[in-house]
Amino acid sequence: MHKQESKGGADAFFEFDSESENDETIAVEIAKTNEEVNSSLQAYLNDENTHLNMLDRHPEMKEIFLKHNTPLASSGSAERLFSYATMVNTPKASKLSDDMFEQRVVLKANAKWLKT
Repeated sequence: MHKQESKGGADAFFEFDSESENDETIAVEIAKTNEEVNSSLQAYLNDENTHLNMLDRHPEMKEIFLKHNTPLASSGSAERLFSYATMVNTPKASKLSDDMFEQRVVLKANAKWLKT
């Protein structure tokens, strides 16, 4: 015996035509949103001012800028440099000048990028 589902049940999931008016409304809203985004982007790109204060005139772009260009506070990279400095500061290297010591620490820190 099969129980017939109500309109809000599983059969309603497969009814695509019943909400075509809502779909058209959503499509119109999406098109309007796309036009607004495109006009905001064009206004931003056409702005001749290149200073950061220009973002005050483009709040959408400012929000994106702050989200993606704000560095996260972390002491990890500084701690790694101190760790490399202790590796480089051996008794044999105790007479290195400050500049040479700094160069060796930076080379040690970036060694993974130098290897081929």
